[in-house]
Order: sequence, then structure tokens, then C-alpha cells
Amino acid sequence: MKSDKIDFAFNIDNFSKYPDAPFHPDNNYPEFCGLFDKLDPANSVYKKIRNLFISSGYDNANIGTAQWNPFRGLISEGQIALIKPNLVYQETNRFLNKSCLMTHGSIIRPIIDYLFLLQIKDKIKFRIVIADIPIQGAIFDEILEQTGLKALDDFYIRNYSLNLEIIDLRHKIAVQKGNGFFSTVSSTGDPSGYSKLHLNRSFLQAIAKDFKKFGAPGYGINETSAQISKTGNHYYHIPNTVLQSDLFINIPKIKTHKKAGISIAMKNLIGINGEKAWIPHFRRGSIKSGGDEFDDKDIFLKTISTRANVFLQGRSKLLWNIGKSINSLLIKRFFRKDFKLNSGLNESERKALFLVNGDWFGNDTLWRSILDLNYLLLFTKGGVEVKSRVRKYICIGDGIIAGEGDGPLNPIPKAAGLITLSQNPVLNDICTARIMGFEWGGIPQLKNSVFLNEFFSFNGNFEDFNLLQNIDVSGYEQISFDDLPNLKFTPAPGWLNHIEIKELEKNNI
Repeated sequence: MKSDKIDFAFNIDNFSKYPDAPFHPDNNYPEFCGLFDKLDPANSVYKKIRNLFISSGYDNANIGTAQWNPFRGLISEGQIALIKPNLVYQETNRFLNKSCLMTHGSIIRPIIDYLFLLQIKDKIKFRIVIADIPIQGAIFDEILEQTGLKALDDFYIRNYSLNLEIIDLRHKIAVQKGNGFFSTVSSTGDPSGYSKLHLNRSFLQAIAKDFKKFGAPGYGINETSAQISKTGNHYYHIPNTVLQSDLFINIPKIKTHKKAGISIAMKNLIGINGEKAWIPHFRRGSIKSGGDEFDDKDIFLKTISTRANVFLQGRSKLLWNIGKSINSLLIKRFFRKDFKLNSGLNESERKALFLVNGDWFGNDTLWRSILDLNYLLLFTKGGVEVKSRVRKYICIGDGIIAGEGDGPLNPIPKAAGLITLSQNPVLNDICTARIMGFEWGGIPQLKNSVFLNEFFSFNGNFEDFNLLQNIDVSGYEQISFDDLPNLKFTPAPGWLNHIEIKELEKNNI
């Protein structure tokens, strides 16, 4: 039976644009009481996020009054509100000012404002932390500049007595060596340290026996599997600031993903594991050999290609470049003549012809960590698994400019004008996948989420949920799952013709 609460709400506006930093509110709303005197009437993003909270019933008793605040009752004195954006990697060259890689700071500004207002009006003090774990080679200062987070932080430092903490939670970072490659070095990371956690009901435990096959892009085989070799168990390396948080606000960039199909709220939690090498992304080899790195076609050529990658990694820039050239020539010369027979294909379709490193729909590894980390975040306390949620959770999806195609690091910008809001990461991602134009049953972390039904209250039945869409500039209405719009995102190359709604419907005729 449906409850009165809204489980998933979204707004689509094709004309939405990101405002300029520091992303001032568009209006002097009643709850501001004149505190924010600098306004930007063109900032429609701020208004849309505020309206999503109101329409979803947050602090329902105070809507329209000076006391309204969406976070009332979700955070208390002395606690930690942790904001987890997607800050995966700085924009370079082709992506500069495209805003399709990382969470935009304008999505975060209203969150900070209302948390600050709550401190003032309810006379409570709590920590506000923005934190993430980018990939090892990312330059954090550039990320803060490009997302507008530095400008937002500077704005609060100059004008208000808010201690806004922004933390790079990486336990290790990569620095460039003399040979042109990156070498990992220890980083300050989380000032509160890290905890090593094992889950009794981990989805990875079912394949832990294959630990010698585990691989993660950019990491050696031994580094990915070493923490399993002695105990036979898989562990996660979680920053204590994450584990100590009381309100977790997940703000992913809505993107496609070559290994996971999609990267939204659930996939964004890969960024709460301090050691990315501890997350197996695939199992080396073909399906026939017990791996899931690639299919059973052209096994020899694919195996040579991937093993050469591992062998040459970090040894010599010259050898690396020579190896890449030879590999490219071998593929073009021997790979099933596809590059000649399919010369009219677009770039994404051509990439789909030669898939390695787990970059395809047959990846049966990465979804396991995705589900583990979502379960771990909400249902472990002090390293112990519990039956009820241990922290409050909100997800706000940033798809004003989303990413399609070869995500997560090489997507094509898509002006989707989409913002989503939910307190259920599973439902959020299933509904957002549908809006992207993807069948949720074809995406492993969504399909297998039903096995966590007792924790995330989703068993494949959408009749128990209230979904809300905007209908015009002033109102919202409820909508059924089957009637969610289809923005027709292009999937990552390895997922082409496997998850698109139209393709599955055609195949089922």
C-alpha cells in the first residue's frame, strides 16, 4: 500500500543552465529573512531544487513560512552532515567548461545555504563536510576551481561564520615520475583516519575465490587482490568521516558508465572507498575462462592486448607508446575485418567492436561492490551490520548537463535539464535509468538490488511508490513508472543495443 510520502521526484527543463559561481539564490525566499542579500534571478537551478524539496513534503508543516527548512529533523547538535558529490577528475581540453564530468557547484549551493540556515534558526551546531575520492591522478585544486566549490567556499569565508570543510578523502594520490608515468604516494586523506570493514553478506564474497583474476584499471593485479589473499575475505577501506556522518547527502552527476552501465547515486558510492585498488572492477579473461573482462570472441588478441597493458604499465613511457601503436595495428589487421567492413559506424559503435577491461554488459563484478557500499553506508554501525538505517540519506541527481556515450571519463555532454530527488538510492537509480531511456533489468546493480529488498524496500514492484514530476513552472503531479519520460541517452559502447528500452521491447515481441 502506498504511503503519503514522495519517494522520487524530478524536474526536467530543457532550457536550464548552470549559473555563475558562487551561485546566488534567484529570490529572497521567506525562510531567508534577508540573510542572503545577493541574488541572481537567472539561477533557475536553485529554484528547482527548492521546489523539489517542497513538493516532496520536506518540513511540510512549515512550508511557506520563515521557518521552513528541508533538513529540519534530519541533523542535530554535534553531528556531521556529509555532502558527497562526484568529483572524479578535472576537466581537460575537450571537456573544458562542458560540465559533464563532475557535480556542478550550483547543485550544492542551496544544500549549504539551508544547512547554514538550520544552524542559525534552530541554534544548533554541526559539521558541514563536502568530501569525495577522485581517481588517483586527479588534481583536487583544479576540481574545486572548475566546479565552483572554491568560489562557494570563499564566499562563505568572506561573508558568514560558517566552517565549511572540503576534504579530499584519497588515501593515496598519483604523482608524475620522470619516465612520464604516475606513481602512487600516501596522502593526508581523511583527518579522522580509515576503517577496514568486512561484510558478512557481501556480494563480492561469492567470487572471492577468484581473487587472482581481480583487476582494476590503473592498478596492478597484486594490489587489487592482496587484501584477500591472506584471509579469503573481501574488505572495504572506508574513511571514518563517512562512517561518523549522520546525514549523508549524495549528489551524483548523472552519466553512463562503461563498466556499470550507469553512474548515478549507487555508483557514486565507489567514491567512499579510500583505496580504489581494493575494489575489483572485473575478473581477467573471457567468460569461457572464468573471467568477465571480455566476451569469448577473439580471445587471443584481447588477452594479448590486456596483458601487455598490465606488463608495460609504469615501466617506460617509450615502451608504453610503442606497445600502444603495435596493439592498434594488430587490432586493425586481425580483428575480424570489422574495421573494414564497418567503416560507416560512429565512434561509439566502433569502440563496441573491441571491448576489454570489463567495459561491457557482461561485467559481473563491479555491481557487487556498488551494492555492498550502498548497504554498508546505511546499514553498518561501528563495523557491525544492523537491521535499520544508521544515518539519514538524501540523493539529488545532477543532470542539467548529463553525460552519455563513453562515460564516466569520456562522455558526450547531454543537455538533459534533469534534477532528481529521493531518499532511496535504488529507486532513484531505477527511475533515473528509465528517464535516461534504459531498461533497469538490464543493468546488474539495479537488477540485483531486489536481493536487498529488506533494506531498500524494492522488490520490482513500483505500485508501492509515489513518483512525482513537474508539469509546468508552478506545479507537480504524480506519475506511474511506465509513464516516465524517455530522454534517449546513448549508452556506453559496451552496452549498446542491450539496455535501451526500445531495443528490449522490440526483442520481446
